[in-house]
Amino acid sequence: MQLTYIFHSGFALETDRCILIFDYWMDPADVMPRLLQSSKPMYVFSSHFHEDHFNPEIFSWRARKDNLCYILSKDILKHRRAKKEDADVWLGKGAVWEDGLIRVTATGSNDSGVSWVVETGGSRFFHAGDLNNWYARFLTDDYQGGLVYSPEWGIDIDPAKEEKRFLGELKDIRKLTDRFDVVMFPVDGRIGNGYTRGARQFLDRFQVGLFVPMHFVASGFESAWRMKEFADAKCVSFWSICREGESREVRKHIEVVAAVIDRDGKYFATRRGYGEFKDYWEFPGGKIEPGEGPEEALVREIREELDTDIRVNDFLVTVDYDYPSFHLTMHCYRCSVVSGHLVLKEHENAAWLRPEELDSVKWLPADVEVVKKIKD
Repeated sequence: MQLTYIFHSGFALETDRCILIFDYWMDPADVMPRLLQSSKPMYVFSSHFHEDHFNPEIFSWRARKDNLCYILSKDILKHRRAKKEDADVWLGKGAVWEDGLIRVTATGSNDSGVSWVVETGGSRFFHAGDLNNWYARFLTDDYQGGLVYSPEWGIDIDPAKEEKRFLGELKDIRKLTDRFDVVMFPVDGRIGNGYTRGARQFLDRFQVGLFVPMHFVASGFESAWRMKEFADAKCVSFWSICREGESREVRKHIEVVAAVIDRDGKYFATRRGYGEFKDYWEFPGGKIEPGEGPEEALVREIREELDTDIRVNDFLVTVDYDYPSFHLTMHCYRCSVVSGHLVLKEHENAAWLRPEELDSVKWLPADVEVVKKIKD
């Protein structure tokens, strides 16, 4: 997949099966002409009626491309910026639409319109629209609560109440999912001190593969890079966008858990009997399902794969590894068998290995890092 920065909050995401366009406003680098020539279906999103997120020019693309689908926020219709027949789909908060290629959920905003959760090809993307903690600069250490005058808007603001609204929207989104492969979120220096606060609060609540700043045109590219140190602290990849038209490859992000089961000084390892990594060895485990915690997922996976109940004793290490087609995050825990006989249901072989024998088998690349940790 390839993600391209168009302008402001506008992005193009091209997968092997379709193209997604988010919040098109302007196209100074002429990104769209090439994409409109593609034979892939194109889905065009606009999160709300503000002119920097919705440009009626998008409807002219129909004359240049047949397989277009317009998915717009209902507030665009409410503010009479477009006619009902202009869009294929009108969505408000909580609405869901899907076809054979994508699934879209309109989530909330504490400003106008909606934010977007889009799932396609096994990956999940979030575009925030104008969802953000816009009045964070008023939440200073000496703030005592109540109204504060905002000279930019000429009105009184209750920043604590506004932050509560923002966090409430995040809470509603977490009811759907707590993990995204890519997040596009405002990092707007015009907010003033604390302009990264909303993005930091988002990262505190969600697991994110790649964090992409947006809505920074007025304050400049480098202002958005301020967010990188906070993403780094969370072990989240960050895109320091430098120019309009810049693209970045996006790998699917897979998060799994693995059990390092030990008994009498030996470690239990399994050998794959299928797929690209057939005959490689690994520590057993699997994917975390929506709504599960890592330890809960690990107990379930071992029960399903090995017909065995385990006790999760303590955390060992988290490994991040870039495979050719995806990025893997693997949380590893030291475990012991409670009941069962480690019956192989999915693997072709298994072995109990002493520490000095761990290097005698061919490990999956990510599991090599776990072996190093065990031997430290």
